[in-house]
Amino acid sequence: MADRTEFTFECRQSIWGPVGLTVIFMVIPAVVKSFVDTQAIFFISIACSILLSVLAWRIAKAALYPTNWVIKGTVGGIYIKIRSYLNFQLSADDKVVVYIPYGDILTAEEVEERHQSKGFLGLTKTESRTHLNLVLKHNDAEKIVPYIHAEVYREPPEQNQLAERVNHLHVQVQVHGPEVLQIPWYDRNTRINPDLRVVFRHLAERGVKVLDGKEAAAAVPPSDDLYSESA
Repeated sequence: MADRTEFTFECRQSIWGPVGLTVIFMVIPAVVKSFVDTQAIFFISIACSILLSVLAWRIAKAALYPTNWVIKGTVGGIYIKIRSYLNFQLSADDKVVVYIPYGDILTAEEVEERHQSKGFLGLTKTESRTHLNLVLKHNDAEKIVPYIHAEVYREPPEQNQLAERVNHLHVQVQVHGPEVLQIPWYDRNTRINPDLRVVFRHLAERGVKVLDGKEAAAAVPPSDDLYSESA
């Protein structure tokens, strides 16, 4: 890969979400203590707080490593990292980075989705999701599918099989049809910085056509996923 000084822009998973969760989980016992006088419940809340804080901090710590990146731009194209930032402990020699020249990108577009589901007490909750879609020429997106499969089914380190297996279910790239490469940008598990407008500006400067929402919906008809897996 090109030297870091040669990158024109870089997109990373935000650290503030995991840090915020860590703080929230740490204050759970104090909140419980203010409402409940039962000592047993208080001690249970402390145990839950410690467990959840450790898990949240592990995510926050992963976001601090230099392996936390999704896209890096260069003068001639972009590097896209398939591996989740949560799997920083895996070998750096694995094939988890793909390079796409700007000339191979037909269009770039922002796709927004809203999903409704039943939540607590049967109440309906709505989740918003934002994706970056890169429509590639020559059906090049489907060539990335084997690398995604290899990453998900890669054997995790033996010292913590359960935790690492869960992390393997999270990858940063999805393929929707033979020509569409999709990167989750904003949802309940993902916050990528910088804003997509910054990415689109860089792509447009390199000759990539950037579509607005209406153009994007008309340009790419719905299709079955060749591969779609995220946490």
